[in-house]
Amino acid sequence: INIELTLRSMSDLGGCWLLDNRRSFGIEVNSESNTKEFIISLIHEMVHLTDMKVGKLAYSDSHISWEGQDYERKNGQIFYNNEWAPEGSKHFPWEKMPWGH
Repeated sequence: INIELTLRSMSDLGGCWLLDNRRSFGIEVNSESNTKEFIISLIHEMVHLTDMKVGKLAYSDSHISWEGQDYERKNGQIFYNNEWAPEGSKHFPWEKMPWGH
């Protein structure tokens, strides 16, 4: 697995995405994070990376797929359980493991 880590100023703590064929991934972490936030964010994004690697989680511009179920995604929101919620919300099942719930 190849991982490209980028630090940049951003409004949230981080993000993760597939670069190509489940072998290369990108991870961004907020450059303004303190050491503890950096480590927590990196581990959090590594859990997402693992979920993508094994096929449990997939992202596109318009959908998120979790364990074979697709959820609509637009304007930084995801439609889940009949309501729109911001991406990264801890009530999504794909966020429960990375946040330790």
